[in-house]
Amino acid sequence: MKKVFWIVVGVICAILVIIAATAGIMQLSVVNQPLGTEITQAEDLPTSNPWVTVRLDKRIFTLFAALNAAGYDQENFDQPYHPVRQQVRDALAGKNFSGQARLRTELSFLHPYNFIVWALYFDQPPRFDRVVTGWNEKDVPAFFFFGLDSELSRFYEEADIEALWEQVRPQYEEEAARYQAAAGQAVQEALDYTRMRDVTLKQVVIIPNLLSAHWSGFGPSVGETAYVIIGPTADEPDVSLVQHEVIHSIVGPLVEANLQVIDPRKADELYAALKKTVPSSYGSWESVVEEQMVRAVDCRLNASMCDGFILENDEAEGFLLERYFVNGLKEFEHDNRTLAEFMPELLRVLNEVTLP
Repeated sequence: MKKVFWIVVGVICAILVIIAATAGIMQLSVVNQPLGTEITQAEDLPTSNPWVTVRLDKRIFTLFAALNAAGYDQENFDQPYHPVRQQVRDALAGKNFSGQARLRTELSFLHPYNFIVWALYFDQPPRFDRVVTGWNEKDVPAFFFFGLDSELSRFYEEADIEALWEQVRPQYEEEAARYQAAAGQAVQEALDYTRMRDVTLKQVVIIPNLLSAHWSGFGPSVGETAYVIIGPTADEPDVSLVQHEVIHSIVGPLVEANLQVIDPRKADELYAALKKTVPSSYGSWESVVEEQMVRAVDCRLNASMCDGFILENDEAEGFLLERYFVNGLKEFEHDNRTLAEFMPELLRVLNEVTLP
């Protein structure tokens, strides 16, 4: 029976790979696009920083309308849904749409972040044409999303998302204007802290997403564009959340490129301890280290609160390496090297760390 089972699994996997390859979505490299190629759209609003824009994005609106209709109900800090989210959920309640059953199933094992990354490879509705080739996500095979573009296109028509978008557009414009006023400077402050002028990013695109949980943020990079998809916040825009997601796009590659300075046995030891403390969404040693390095940079960007409120809260959430990175960054601030040059020293400290 075992032999038959694995034969069946192998056949299914082979079929999925063939389908995905035929669709041209299994390439492993992402095409780097020239400055402005992807982001120059009528719905983009300039900020004080020429490489930072804020976007009114019907593609993300359509995706999250579908996810909410399929059962996405995450919310943070016991907040009620944002009024726009509640309005959209009410409008779609009790209706069946294309792809709904599929999304409900996939939400049980995929994070909303994974759907966002997929969507950023496609154009705006109603067609959802593919505009970025390749696939650069190591953790989620592209074939999971095969055909989702067609299903979302049908959902857009069946649910009359265009009409729904026009109803809530004023609230999105208001939210976008708040970030338009503050985001450019916030992003520049984060970049200035690193002292780096040769980052691979060419644009930062901030997308308000009122259909997501309060204070949720996602920061994927596609090609040379860093995206910040940000949920509703309080009365003021949460620029620290924007900085956090942009820092991921800058610091993440630096961490990955220098992890070899940590002794593999020490890495295994620390990861075994951290798996008991950090949220389960950080499912690899690389992601655990990156998140804590990013939080440490966040902390130093808000130095007046760093050693108290911020650091203590993060440690209570299980991020027990962050304090070591914060102390290392204090040394970096009195150095003259870039963060890229200093990163090996920040990570090498972990060879001397012991966690309970």
